[in-house]
Amino acid sequence: MVDEAVELSRAGRFDDAVETGRRAVEMLSGLTARDRGTVLPTLVLACTNLSYYLSDAGRPTEALVRAEEAVRLARELYAIDRRHEEQLAEALDALARRLMSCGRTPEALTAGREALALMDACPDVLLSRLLEAYTMALAATGQHAEALQVSDRVLQLLRGLAVDQPVGSQMHDALGRVLSLHANRLFEAGRWEEAVGVGAETVAHFRESMTGRQPRSLAYLATALKNQAVCLAGVRRAAEALAAAAEALAAAAEAVELSRELVAAQPEVHQPLLASCLDTYGGRLSDMDRQAEAAAATDEAVKLYRALAAADRAAYLSRLAEAVGNHGAVTEDRQASLALTTEAVQLRRELVADNRTGHLRDLALSLSNLANGLAKSGWLDEALAVGEETLEL
Repeated sequence: MVDEAVELSRAGRFDDAVETGRRAVEMLSGLTARDRGTVLPTLVLACTNLSYYLSDAGRPTEALVRAEEAVRLARELYAIDRRHEEQLAEALDALARRLMSCGRTPEALTAGREALALMDACPDVLLSRLLEAYTMALAATGQHAEALQVSDRVLQLLRGLAVDQPVGSQMHDALGRVLSLHANRLFEAGRWEEAVGVGAETVAHFRESMTGRQPRSLAYLATALKNQAVCLAGVRRAAEALAAAAEALAAAAEAVELSRELVAAQPEVHQPLLASCLDTYGGRLSDMDRQAEAAAATDEAVKLYRALAAADRAAYLSRLAEAVGNHGAVTEDRQASLALTTEAVQLRRELVADNRTGHLRDLALSLSNLANGLAKSGWLDEALAVGEETLEL
């Protein structure tokens, strides 16, 4: 039953994987009463896997509960026999990923560090997985320089591991994911041309995997295209800027098209991807001075994120704040734009209260945008006050 759930997940049948995985956990939990020591390793694996299935099915809060259960059981197993350190590390890795999905990034970083500390020497396959999650946690908590260093390390590891692996294999997909993450890290460091080069490699990598319209392959390609659209927007040299903007718009448009196809088949699973792609698409439309279309795209993104945040505020608050701010930036009605920019600041304050290091830079940017909006509306005293607060951060 554990293996059956794995195959269902690989086939993109996430809901079926959840139900099969849940039955496996229930069955194994019942067996532990008779022979706990023998059954516990398989139960840890089943719980860890179930957390991934629930995450893939768009149920982040339930996924976190299962990851926490897996870590609790893995700690028990490790206390019995220290040779099970690898299972504890894998459970902690799953927990780190689920915590990030729920917006609890400082805790995710702690879990990632503990997982790495357990493994003084571990197989490169496991190390690459641990480092992948650790890189994301570092970036999410504002530690961008270290995130870039770790990202480069895991990319080199995966290039070696994926050399002889077939297209569409787990290792091939892992290399594509890490390429995409590394492009993001380069972009954050202001190394835009390098980010564009790695982003183009990522898109080509996932296009190579498109032998059919499998949901997982479509989602990977849509994400790669969305990220590449952002990286291309960073190209600033006048000779390249217009061509890059047009290429970015085309990539973002294709990402929206692919994500709509995914949402049509599995709405609950892929709505976050569609919202993210629409937000990026709106920015690229604005770059081409197509403001009305940009406002429509970002408005749709905000509506999707409002619904997602209503169901799970911690998981989607940061993305809602970004989308609201972006919508305000492209909205031509000055009063509506100011209201959205003000809301973005309020949402950023809420995020900073929970994770100052990870969100302070974004709050400062939102405050700067608000000051500019107030000044354009003739509210000079208010603009000055907000500007002073920005400088004090």
